[in-house]
Amino acid sequence: MLRDHRRGLAADAREAPLRWTGSMPRRPSARTLAAVPISVALVVALGGCGAASTVGGMTTPTDARIYATTADADGRLPAWIPADATDIRIKTSLRGEGAILAFRSATPADRLGCDAAPADAPAPAVRDTWWPDPSPAAAMACGDGWSAAADGDVVHAWLPPGSPALDL
Repeated sequence: MLRDHRRGLAADAREAPLRWTGSMPRRPSARTLAAVPISVALVVALGGCGAASTVGGMTTPTDARIYATTADADGRLPAWIPADATDIRIKTSLRGEGAILAFRSATPADRLGCDAAPADAPAPAVRDTWWPDPSPAAAMACGDGWSAAADGDVVHAWLPPGSPALDL
């Protein structure tokens, strides 16, 4: 039998790949090899569909703004929003999936200049962390296709899917 004099192995012995550990090369252990598939399985099991929906939500192109008052919005809000509105949040889909809007106002909902909502008013397709879940039912139809619902001094409004993106 021939000998590999560099390492004292038989010349025909199978060589396993070596990896650097910082001091001396060594072969991967069974523990290390078993940890990789177990780690992948844990990530998939614990992440589940929530991770997939989070990634999907991050890839949907949107534009969002928060304005302290209507004056801060510099004319970018729908005309039916009262001048005393504060804490204005708006998010629009850049793919034509609609928009959502919320604001606070001391102006009563019946003085916003809106009409009664049709019975078949569509629900909003756009979501955000500040949007109520479940979405409110439309109670008012306001200018430019907005559906709205008031809850005390907070008004939630939305544009249906198919609406053009807003210039925020």
